[in-house]
Amino acid sequence: MKTTLVATRAFLLIAITLVLASLVTQGIKYFTGHGSLMGMTHLFNLNAEVNVPTFYSVVLLLTCSGLLGLIAYLKRAQRAPYTLHWQILSAGFLLMAADEFMSFHEIFTSITHRQLHLENSVWLKFSWVIPGLLVIALIGISYVRFLQHLSRTHRIRFLLAGGIYCTAIIGLETLGGRYAALHGVDDFCYSLLTTLEEGLEMLGLILFINALLHYIAEQYPYIRIRP
Repeated sequence: MKTTLVATRAFLLIAITLVLASLVTQGIKYFTGHGSLMGMTHLFNLNAEVNVPTFYSVVLLLTCSGLLGLIAYLKRAQRAPYTLHWQILSAGFLLMAADEFMSFHEIFTSITHRQLHLENSVWLKFSWVIPGLLVIALIGISYVRFLQHLSRTHRIRFLLAGGIYCTAIIGLETLGGRYAALHGVDDFCYSLLTTLEEGLEMLGLILFINALLHYIAEQYPYIRIRP
């Protein structure tokens, strides 16, 4: 459990530092007019691509995928039920890490805009949330029994982490899209919304990593990972 606590605190400290760095550099940009700060503004902008926060989010997603893969491997060796569920989750987080780096989900925005004629939509400016909601609903239905077989403590941890993450990527993304449609993206309020969204995404992933480490520590106490 000590390893779990140390790892969770380290992940949280890095996330908080990145959120504060983004807020400070964005505040300087919009309130003083110093937009670049020798590249620091982009480097720490939580809503930008290919920078420090993006790299960190990829690391968090890959950590989730790796821990899920370890559990899947151990479950398969035991011929335990729901092994496939763990494997699918591991592959899913690996795909999410690739999307975080390459932004594949933007393709769905252009497709849904064309197919559903949402070009002028206020609430669905980022319309990839529509297929995103369908995927979440499908996973939710498919994993009901999987969640039921977990102990109450692990189930609550998994659901809390997933709830925070999904609220960020769907709920706050939708609110951010509405704000962007009405007011544009080049102001501090929009930056606050996106920082909150990305910060909650990181929090959800860190809580999930924490939940997975607790699960491994309880189910496989012979595995020791020193801090």
